[in-house]
Amino acid sequence: MRFQTLDGLRGILLTSMTITHFKAMTDNPLIAKVGYTRLGYVDAAHGFLFLSGLLMGIVFGARLIRKSADAMMTGVRRRFWTVAGYHAALTFAVTICVAGFAADPGRLQPQ
Repeated sequence: MRFQTLDGLRGILLTSMTITHFKAMTDNPLIAKVGYTRLGYVDAAHGFLFLSGLLMGIVFGARLIRKSADAMMTGVRRRFWTVAGYHAALTFAVTICVAGFAADPGRLQPQ
């Protein structure tokens, strides 16, 4: 069960958070104009977490109703380990890139 509109909104919020992080690292005026943290009344991070929790509740709540609590928890655990695995792989890849390709890792420290 996918909600493309809500998934798209999550993508917009995630992109906004990424741009906001880049905005903190550069003085580029284009990023300053494009990056924004607030979308109306919702902060990008809060909106993303709210929508993620809402969608998780909808999807796994339906599994709880259709099947059982054990089936729901199995799905929640599988989803957790999938996200945790991607997070660990991305963290490892970024660490290797920074350590391997930076001529002077000390210059990566903020002034």
